[in-house]
Amino acid sequence: MAALHTTAANAAHLSGTGLVTEQWQALHALTFRMMEQLDAIRILFLTDLPTPCMQIARSISEDVDMSLALIARPKLAKRFVECSTLDEANEFLRRHIACGRAFKAVREQR
Repeated sequence: MAALHTTAANAAHLSGTGLVTEQWQALHALTFRMMEQLDAIRILFLTDLPTPCMQIARSISEDVDMSLALIARPKLAKRFVECSTLDEANEFLRRHIACGRAFKAVREQR
C-alpha cells in the first residue's frame, strides 16, 4: 500500500503514464486513507476488538472499489479531487460510490 501511495504521489507529475493527474491524485488520497485504516485494524485486532475490525475492513473494500472506479473513469477522478468541502465529498460518495455504485462502475468497464 505504501509503495502505491508513493508511486501515486510521484506519478502525478509525470506524463505518459496512462492516467491523468487527477487519477494519480485520487489514488494518492485513497491509499493514504487505506494505510490509516490498516493501522487501525492492527491496533483493534491486538486489543481483541474484532467487530470494529470487520467494519473497517468493509470500508477498505469499498475504497479499493472506489480506486478501481477512479482509474477506469478519469472524469470521476477529476470530480473527486475537486471536492473541497466535507459536504461536497459526502455528496460525491453518496452519488457515485455508495451502495455498490463504484463496484458497478468497475464491472461495466469489462
